[in-house]
Amino acid sequence: MKYLITAFLLCASTASLGNNLEALVDELQSRELSLETIAALVQLDNPRLKVGYGLCEAAGQPMCKPDGSLGYGLCEVADGTLCKKNGSLGYGLCMLAGSKNCREKGSLGYGLCVLAGEKNCKP
Repeated sequence: MKYLITAFLLCASTASLGNNLEALVDELQSRELSLETIAALVQLDNPRLKVGYGLCEAAGQPMCKPDGSLGYGLCEVADGTLCKKNGSLGYGLCMLAGSKNCREKGSLGYGLCVLAGEKNCKP
């Protein structure tokens, strides 16, 4: 039931999302994320939703993987090479920070730590 409600809300907000998708990609690429954007990413961090494909397509990347995770999509937005299909949200945030040594299963805290420019972040 939870997934049906989520799918309905995503479909219902498609028009607004379509209008703001370019702005979202621009914000993600700027690496200066608002709390609202981080909260939205946390809400979308569900492997069943396969949000990564949409982010990859919106970023204009070729050959997007239809079953890519949110972390994968964030990596593609960051113009990453060899993005990991099952990358976690922490991995995607790390890739947005421009790091090339990101942990595929990194936690949200890890990704935020790297994004903040800290050193020695724990996955």
